[in-house]
Amino acid sequence: MGRIGVFPAALGKSHARFGTPFLPVLLTLAVSLLALVLNLPTISSLISFGALVEISVVNLAVIKDYYFDQK
Repeated sequence: MGRIGVFPAALGKSHARFGTPFLPVLLTLAVSLLALVLNLPTISSLISFGALVEISVVNLAVIKDYYFDQK
């Protein structure tokens, strides 16, 4: 998605030797390492909040598309 412009272009760069998108892998690693320092209730609250934000954004995008972008 970084290669086609949905995400920043830096997320689409591939590693020269391995051919994998190394920056998203490093970001995933950094977020995963948070599990070592946070307790379970905090992690579950963050996941619940992330799900709430994601569902809200998707619903707002559908409303925008239905009411404002249809011509």
